[in-house]
Amino acid sequence: GQLPIGKTIDIARQVCDGLAEAHAMGVVHRDLKPQNIMIDKDGNAKIMDFGIARSIKVKGITGAGAMIGSPEYMSPEQVEGPKVDERSDIYSLGVVFFEMATGVLPFEGETPLSVAVKHKTEAPPDPRAINPQLSEALSRLILRCLEKDRTRRYASADELRADLAAIEAGLPTGAI
Repeated sequence: GQLPIGKTIDIARQVCDGLAEAHAMGVVHRDLKPQNIMIDKDGNAKIMDFGIARSIKVKGITGAGAMIGSPEYMSPEQVEGPKVDERSDIYSLGVVFFEMATGVLPFEGETPLSVAVKHKTEAPPDPRAINPQLSEALSRLILRCLEKDRTRRYASADELRADLAAIEAGLPTGAI
């Protein structure tokens, strides 16, 4: 369900930290979703299940054109099957972020394939239309993560984390 804005930003920031570390090691997760983000008793978010992760630097054994990941959280380039990079994980985090902020997924469908096609072809709804409590800046940040053209997304988890920190700094005291 929908989380408080401060908690949403806190979790997204922590996931950015984990992605930045993985990406610095040359690893793309490729299956970032809520089930792979664990929150410990102290509220610390940890990325789990790197089972289908891939090295950015080394050619993998996944066949060309293979669609890997969970359709609800899959980047447009994962739907197509070509090479993925850090920005694919940024997209998936954007879907998770959208879901935390609104309580719903940006795309739903009758079948996994129909959902995957929507990630490739349809613009996501404005998160503020679902949760008017979101700031315009936060809504823009989420939508930038969900850009179809990966060159228009955040280039790195560090870049995304910096914008999250700026929005978090503007929250009222006690909002987290």
